Amino acid sequence: MSARRRTPPGEPRRLQELSESSARGLKNGGDGAPEQAPGADHGGRLEHPGLPADDGERVEGTLDAPPPAPPIRPSDRCCAVGMTGSGKSMLLAHLWSIYPGQRVLVDVTDACELGPAALTDERGHQVAEKVRDIDWRARTIHFIPRGQSDALYDDLYAAIFDRGSMCVLLDESQGPTSASRWPRWLRTTITQGRKRNILHLAATQEPMNVVPVIYSQAEHLFVFRLTGRQDELARLAPRLGLTWRDLASELEQLQPFAYLRHTIGPDEPIRRMPPLPADVVAETERHVRFVA
Repeated sequence: MSARRRTPPGEPRRLQELSESSARGLKNGGDGAPEQAPGADHGGRLEHPGLPADDGERVEGTLDAPPPAPPIRPSDRCCAVGMTGSGKSMLLAHLWSIYPGQRVLVDVTDACELGPAALTDERGHQVAEKVRDIDWRARTIHFIPRGQSDALYDDLYAAIFDRGSMCVLLDESQGPTSASRWPRWLRTTITQGRKRNILHLAATQEPMNVVPVIYSQAEHLFVFRLTGRQDELARLAPRLGLTWRDLASELEQLQPFAYLRHTIGPDEPIRRMPPLPADVVAETERHVRFVA
């Protein structure tokens, strides 16, 4: 993984803004690639309508438009951080909903239900509360853990890592992890999941209460509005090359459900992203809905 060039002292990091009109459809391996069966290997890159990726607009203080955003690949790690109702869960749910292969929703807070597109998918779906009851032949697995033990998440992620080639949405990282604790196989999946072709999507409200690797090493970080507490801003700011005060200022300027996006890479800018379009939200809710 390439190291990102640090911003020189005193020079604010460029923030780029993308227009809503730059949406592109998510495809697996290029235009017209067919969906694959659960457990199939997914090569190529993922592009999607919910995350505008090019046609950038000038931001005050910059002279050029941003380059196209790097694609989200089927073995990447993504993390969305934001307070309740900020839009972070819907963004990750969108990515999960359009993943073409097997997908697992780890519904930590029991706040989700599957939508009609998932329930009628001929490739199958299942709701399970115990790891031993999961039918891994189903395309869509909605796992609702009863309890928050390390052993439970260790068993779940051991099975995920063993099978590989799937998308996992961890709808709340606090509980399965803390600032200093995370089960062995969850750790292994996040740090070594690329070689198993696992796209891992993690959400959290409070970055100071989850293991830092979840957001510090995510290839793609999405930051939504936060409460403004210095401790949570200070956790995220170094990853973005900003001071916590600069990050607070940028977040205050965001419209509802908008967010900042940063992808690890040489000279990658921070992008101001618009909210998901209404039709994208509606299509996402055909796969998964938030009910609590």
